[in-house]
Amino acid sequence: MFGELGSDYKGWGLTTLGQCCELNPKRPRDIDDELMVSFVPMPAVSEDGKMDCSNIRPYKEVRKGFTYFAEDDVLFAKITPCMENGKGAVARGLEGGIGSGSTEFHVLRPIAGKSNPYWLYIITMFDSFRIGARKVMTGTGGQLRVPIGYLNDYPISLPPIELQNRFEEFIHQSDKSKFIRFKSQFIEMFGNVNDNPKKLPLKTLSDVADINLGLTHTPKYVDEGRPFLSVKNISGGKIEFYGCQFISEEEFNSLPNGARPQAGDVLFCRVGTIGKPSIITEDMPEFGTFVSLGYLRTKGEVTNVYLKAWMDNDEFMDQVAVNAVGSSQVNLNTGWLKNFKILVPPMEDQILLAEFLYQSDKSKYSRS
Repeated sequence: MFGELGSDYKGWGLTTLGQCCELNPKRPRDIDDELMVSFVPMPAVSEDGKMDCSNIRPYKEVRKGFTYFAEDDVLFAKITPCMENGKGAVARGLEGGIGSGSTEFHVLRPIAGKSNPYWLYIITMFDSFRIGARKVMTGTGGQLRVPIGYLNDYPISLPPIELQNRFEEFIHQSDKSKFIRFKSQFIEMFGNVNDNPKKLPLKTLSDVADINLGLTHTPKYVDEGRPFLSVKNISGGKIEFYGCQFISEEEFNSLPNGARPQAGDVLFCRVGTIGKPSIITEDMPEFGTFVSLGYLRTKGEVTNVYLKAWMDNDEFMDQVAVNAVGSSQVNLNTGWLKNFKILVPPMEDQILLAEFLYQSDKSKYSRS
């Protein structure tokens, strides 16, 4: 949605982060000493975007020797190992609208009409941003810190404020209690099929995706060759190649199309532990799938991230439990699967979902 840091393939023009926000803003002189404000030491800021603002003190007690910030400012931990671990947050819910905290924070203040605090925060959470910050840290031993010059000079492409604001709306719409460690709340975001409060188009799964059911027989395995995956290779929403079987190049080339998924497809288990969807990424080798694995290939109306998230949500899994067949080993009813009803939200909302989940866990999601 926003593109890779330091690139301008969206055509918004390159600038620097220091031109997009005010860094380490100066403390105003007219703050009342008796004003009750939030005191935020380093332990009060988590690695998943949360901030504990409940420690309330008179401003006169925290006026000196601490970092000043205000509502909607972004905190970025500058000291090792807090920086590498991802400590940072958007300051929301500050007592008196003012915060005072650890001197080991850099503060990024959004500029009205130009930058949104949640956009600034997501920039600081990119792996490439923090890897680059690690390379320029100064100091000795355990006291290494990121200089403010790194933030000031960091090249960035500035998206329209409307798009930044839309991103924040999506965050609050998705999960009001969490930000980066996001678990999709589909009913809250998009509604459910029966109620459909947002009046979204309703389609069958076969309308929006090609459904391939994998191989119908067990192939001959060899010691080396093409990876051939089974259910055990899908774990925690990821595809693991460790411990997989192999088939020969000749047998791989003879596999039917329905047993040869491609990058961008959504792999899922249709026998036993049903579901467990995972997205096949570009960096994975070509591989075949076992009889118990199938995959979905989007036709264009929905993204693969949306398909995966839909298969992860409670509504889908509840229906699976009702419609699965078999006794000793349950099987996904493929006829039911093809006719399963799915809501089709606007593509811009699906893209926001993809960007959000990508930032949450790059190992499970892709931007495709």
